[in-house]
Amino acid sequence: MRFTKKRKIVITTMTQHKETIYIGADHRGFEVKKEIIEMLREMEESVIDCGNTVQDLDDDYPDFAEVVAQNVSQNSGKGILICGSGIGMSIAANKVPGAYASLVTSPESAEKTIVHNEGGNILCLGVDTTPKETIKEIVKRWSQAKKTDQTPQRYKRRQEKIKMIEKKFCEQ
Repeated sequence: MRFTKKRKIVITTMTQHKETIYIGADHRGFEVKKEIIEMLREMEESVIDCGNTVQDLDDDYPDFAEVVAQNVSQNSGKGILICGSGIGMSIAANKVPGAYASLVTSPESAEKTIVHNEGGNILCLGVDTTPKETIKEIVKRWSQAKKTDQTPQRYKRRQEKIKMIEKKFCEQ
C-alpha cells in the first residue's frame, strides 16, 4: 500500500475471486459515497473505500480519480467515483491507462457501460446533477449488469479501437 503525503489515499494490490469495486469521492460526493458503500455491502459486493475518509472541503477530485482508476486498472476491478458533476472525475480517471470511466446519469446508461462497452470499468456520478435515489438505482443496475458472450461484434470492434488509441498515445 502507498499513502500520499497530503491525504491518506490507499493504493492496493490484491487478487480477489469476486470483482472488487473501488470507490472514491471528493467533499461533494462524500456523504453519498458512504450510503453507496453501505448499499453495496448489503448487496454482498466487495468494496474498498479509496477516500476521502473524512469530509475535507479542500480536497481535490483528481486525487481520488487517480487512486480508483489505478486500482481498477491494476487489479481488474470496477470503480465508482462521485463528485459534484462527475465530469472532472471522468476526465481525470480516463488519463490512467486501462481505466474507462463513464459519466452516467441514468440506470439505462449504467447498464450499457457494461453490456455495450465491455471495457467500461468506472462509473462516474454527479451529486449536483443527479438525484440521490437515481444515483442508487444507477449503482444497482451497473453492479448487476453482466458482460456477455453475446456482445455484438460491432461493440467489440469499437472497444478494440479505443484500446488502440490508448496504446498509440501511451507509447509516445
